[in-house]
Amino acid sequence: HVPPLGTLVRLNYIGFFYNTCLPGGVGGDVVRGYASRAAFGEGGVTGAGAVVLVDRVLGLVGLLLVVAFTATVFPLPVAESNHVTAISLAGIAVSACAVVAIALGRSIAPRLPSALRKYAEQLPAIVHYGPFGVAILLSLVTQSVVAWTGHVIVGSLAPTVALTDSLVVVPLAMATAFLPFLVGGTGAREEVFARLYGPLGVAESDAVAASLLVWFTQIVVALVGGVLPLPSAGSPPAAPAEPTPSQAAPKSD
Repeated sequence: HVPPLGTLVRLNYIGFFYNTCLPGGVGGDVVRGYASRAAFGEGGVTGAGAVVLVDRVLGLVGLLLVVAFTATVFPLPVAESNHVTAISLAGIAVSACAVVAIALGRSIAPRLPSALRKYAEQLPAIVHYGPFGVAILLSLVTQSVVAWTGHVIVGSLAPTVALTDSLVVVPLAMATAFLPFLVGGTGAREEVFARLYGPLGVAESDAVAASLLVWFTQIVVALVGGVLPLPSAGSPPAAPAEPTPSQAAPKSD
């Protein structure tokens, strides 16, 4: 069963808090998967974890689509610009393979070793494919909003920077949050800002300051999830009981 929308919104805020404040950017995904496990019945944590993984993968696809399209049409004046589109397309291909592998999990389960078979059999089956397109569109919107937020901050320090430049730089910088042992990509994110905004006329100190301000806006939003209580996993709805013979028999006058 699908949890109420309010519960899912709360879980996303809570997950964003842990993803922002813990190294690697995936701690909140573990929390979301565990808290929503009851929605998948016998699939439990495996099914919930698979959905959370697909959610993050589609978010990454949206990020890479924004970068690939913008870098192709409006390439940055840096040496790395020639590789941005190729790397983004490769990331999209890998992401697509991950989603396909999850979708085929049940069908390939009999061919897997026993240690993996039991988990593959618990993966959720895709019933409708249309929502995947909607999810990618929503991801494009959210990633564009994040890039626009970064552009507003950078533009206050260097007004000559174009929005199309920020649509490449900011998503790449935000992707550093997935680097292990880094909290929110701190350090690597500033390096991306300085290296890619530098040729656009942004001083290194301004680029680093803009990067920290972007991270500060994320922390402010993440703190909302830090004060929200974690919803109870609950239990899946029970199947309707089979009628007893006496209940099923027609009544006589």
